[in-house]
Amino acid sequence: MDLLALLGILFLLTGLLFKVGSAPFHVWTPDVYQGAPTPITGFMAACTKAAAFGALIRVLVIVGAGLQVGLPDAYQALEVGLWTFAIASMVVGSVVTLVQVDVKRILGYSAIAHTGFLLVGVIGLLSLVGTAGVGSALPSLIFYLLAYGLATVGAFTVVTLVRETSRSATVGALVGAAGSGAGATTAAADGAGATGPVTTSGASDGSASDDETAVEPPVVLGEATHLSQWAGLGRRSPWLAALYSLFLLSMAGIPLTAGFVAKFGVFSAAVAGGDWVLALVGVLSSAVAVFFYVRIIVLMYFTPADEDAAVTVVAPKPLALIALFVCAVGVIGLGIFPSPVLGLLG
Repeated sequence: MDLLALLGILFLLTGLLFKVGSAPFHVWTPDVYQGAPTPITGFMAACTKAAAFGALIRVLVIVGAGLQVGLPDAYQALEVGLWTFAIASMVVGSVVTLVQVDVKRILGYSAIAHTGFLLVGVIGLLSLVGTAGVGSALPSLIFYLLAYGLATVGAFTVVTLVRETSRSATVGALVGAAGSGAGATTAAADGAGATGPVTTSGASDGSASDDETAVEPPVVLGEATHLSQWAGLGRRSPWLAALYSLFLLSMAGIPLTAGFVAKFGVFSAAVAGGDWVLALVGVLSSAVAVFFYVRIIVLMYFTPADEDAAVTVVAPKPLALIALFVCAVGVIGLGIFPSPVLGLLG
């Protein structure tokens, strides 16, 4: 029965760790984040992760307490496994992101790194079960999920507003040539989106005729997710670049944002539980993560935009505008005045 119980716990934890996107069960995360519709991705990244961590915390607290009493060797094995998953998630999420060039994949690997940071807090919570310190560890985890959810939803909302455009429309097909005649079509269009007349000429008996056709205006297409397309966004749309920078800085854990308070809370819980080595790995991984967040900010503000890049910023719809406002106020408010929310969670 002990063996069956351990197998059941192993399968249950594997499913939950897959759900939260922990390494080595993380391989689906960047692909799904990149391929799914962005509103669905934002919902999944924030709400689904919070729900999955809620289930993981409840299971681990109950299972951990039982194993500590009945099977101490199994509890030690569980603790080693959680350490491995947390370190792997932080390292994979922070290092692999450095070579990504798609904005949504970057957010996907960032989510893996944040899963590792949250697991650091979960391990600290397990170490504090039965002590007075557990009263501060659990609110810190919930606060982290709230802060991460606000920054993630805000970031994906910004992604939906940066779009590709078609700079010119295709003119009609050539007029078929009779006998040995041939048709040729030439179109003139500059790199900035201004279009000139399109000349269509057909020759069947050696004579040529010119016909000018107006070109349709550029059409807004799908999202522009390649990093090169975000160059110069700070000049193209300063307010949108500022909001995206705010959300990235919160994910990086910069002071005066909700992300800083959240990371400080989970790392403090790990230190209080005696897992200071794990907290140190988390701090170092956070330092690496700052690089790729700041890289995007530098790209938006200090890299000139490509004149040939067909990119535009669409006006946000009312719901998107509300989401951006709520997320921005939440990130700043929780970073400056976290005490009321932490007190409520405690």
